[in-house]
Amino acid sequence: MLRGEVLFVFIQQFGQASLPFERGINAHADAGKGSQNKLHNVEAINLTNKLVAVVSDKLETGVAMNALAHMSLGMGTLLGPEEALMCDHADKDSVSHPYISAYPYIVLKGRPNKIREAVEVAKAQGIQAVNFVDTMTIGSYIEQLARTKETSNQDLKFYGAVFYGEIEVVSALTKKFSLL
Repeated sequence: MLRGEVLFVFIQQFGQASLPFERGINAHADAGKGSQNKLHNVEAINLTNKLVAVVSDKLETGVAMNALAHMSLGMGTLLGPEEALMCDHADKDSVSHPYISAYPYIVLKGRPNKIREAVEVAKAQGIQAVNFVDTMTIGSYIEQLARTKETSNQDLKFYGAVFYGEIEVVSALTKKFSLL
């Protein structure tokens, strides 16, 4: 993926365990070198990991979507394009719709204190987790960083979290939450 490029992770739930995946992911990095950025070397792989986002059921839609976008961008950056299994979906007209993860991405809702607990368990178990809290809104990112630094962890209100890991482990961690 090109540096500075915004990664939009679309919320998708796939009905199959195996999906086409571009093994030649680095073709995306060649986009600036005249590449057609077309899907190649496609093979079906058995997916063993998944992404699950949980957002607070106390949030207005816009605030929840903002938190989800930030957390998804963070998780995508943490994983990188290879681990995130980013695919290039080319349509019949050869128009590219790139950077869509092959992984199932389920979006759930829950209470802020339960999201906090899930993040703590994830950290203890070594599960990848990216969370978003109330101090990360309003003002510039500098103001948000300062506000977060001045707030005790116990006083933070969890707006959401994204978890990544083995299907069984992440499913067990997030089973108490309901579909958004």
